[in-house]
Amino acid sequence: MADESDQTHRTLPVVGGLLRRQRKEAERALHGLVDAVVRDAKSLDRLVRRINIDAIMARLDIAAIVARIDLDAFLARLDINAIVAQLDIDALVARIDLNAIIARLDVQELASRLDLAQLAQDADVQHVLQQTEARGD
Repeated sequence: MADESDQTHRTLPVVGGLLRRQRKEAERALHGLVDAVVRDAKSLDRLVRRINIDAIMARLDIAAIVARIDLDAFLARLDINAIVAQLDIDALVARIDLNAIIARLDVQELASRLDLAQLAQDADVQHVLQQTEARGD
């Protein structure tokens, strides 16, 4: 015994045929689209393989490019205040991994580079003493 959907399709053969034709047309269009994408990907790969990056870099005159950059105009257009206003300092500080920094810190190297004589010479001992006396320490 046939169910209701089979009976409905028998009574509407034109609609069923139309839907089949539309489905087939959609499948053909989809296959054409897939073929075009694959073909374009292959030609893109071929193009990338043919590009000689070394030759481009050899011909690129970095000094001339840098000479043409107008740093004054760039800096004049740069809105430092807007950049600073958008910074989320709390988020930056939260992401800093102090333990990783300390683990990588070479204290021996730092101590070997420290010039204690120069540090003592540069220190303003009188200023430190005046500040200490002013606080009452």
